[in-house]
Amino acid sequence: MDLPKAFLFQNRLLRTLSDSDLALIMPHADRVPLHVRQVLETAHQKIEYVYFLESGLGSVMAGKESGSAIEVGMFGRDGMSGTSLVQGDT
Repeated sequence: MDLPKAFLFQNRLLRTLSDSDLALIMPHADRVPLHVRQVLETAHQKIEYVYFLESGLGSVMAGKESGSAIEVGMFGRDGMSGTSLVQGDT
């Protein structure tokens, strides 16, 4: 018996995907623990993985010339990291 998507996923974006779209993604998906301040992607470098958070928040940080950083966005269990891939960037 198949479990409903709401039971399998806490990420709202994954819940909205059709069964056929999920079938394309799931063979490549793994649940992984993430740590506070873990870098998921770096500007101007190839994005290796996309993360669909099931809890917590991810920050999108922009570096300044002074070496400091500023938060310019965030995502949680309603989205994903690596959104530039969806826009056609690599």
